[in-house]
Amino acid sequence: MDLRKIQNLIDSADIVSFDVFDTLITRKVLHPTDVFSLVSLFAEQRMIISFDFRELRLEAEKSLAESEFKNSYSILDIYKEIAQRGNLTEEDASQLLGIELEAEEKLVVPRKDVQELFLNLYNSGKKLILVSDMYLSSEQIKHLLKVCGYPTDVELFVSNEYGKAKSDGSLWEQIFAQYQNKGFIHIGDDKLSDSISVKKLNQKSILIFSPVEKFEKSKLHLTLHRYDNGEFCN
Repeated sequence: MDLRKIQNLIDSADIVSFDVFDTLITRKVLHPTDVFSLVSLFAEQRMIISFDFRELRLEAEKSLAESEFKNSYSILDIYKEIAQRGNLTEEDASQLLGIELEAEEKLVVPRKDVQELFLNLYNSGKKLILVSDMYLSSEQIKHLLKVCGYPTDVELFVSNEYGKAKSDGSLWEQIFAQYQNKGFIHIGDDKLSDSISVKKLNQKSILIFSPVEKFEKSKLHLTLHRYDNGEFCN
């Protein structure tokens, strides 16, 4: 799709919605789970832990994602699960949670291409909303957006706060019902959550490449891909 068609879609929409992670902002790591490797390094420096934090963090979230709470678990729920599995005190779990939030803040950066579009629309007075399938709270996400130079007064819908998800269409159903008879154009990087689920409800979407997908399609990837060996520090 060329830029003129994209602009025409945006101009014709009453509301432009944006995904957040890997669309408006991303992290300075190749894979999102690399954040947990950094948390593990910080934790080893500051705490005494006798387990592989990264693996425990992945297991805890996987367990919740496969449970009846798959659309409603939060970062607090993840750390309750970690505390149980790792036999941690409430104080230790709280400290680890703080380290993860610190790591997110250190790693997060804006996507300059999408940020320019977003700020132009925001400054022009276009109605914008944000929609995210995420375990962080809206307050935590807005803090990360602020760190990256985004305004914080844009309405934000976060899956865990509604108990509904973009991926299965339930969060979109609520949003479109709230804004009845409004034409949407949604911009995001996930084929299911940001495109298929939107179009099934007769709204429009623009699917963009994530930063990793753009890297994999670049000439630079031909040289650097061999360093992607699953080891965060090597």
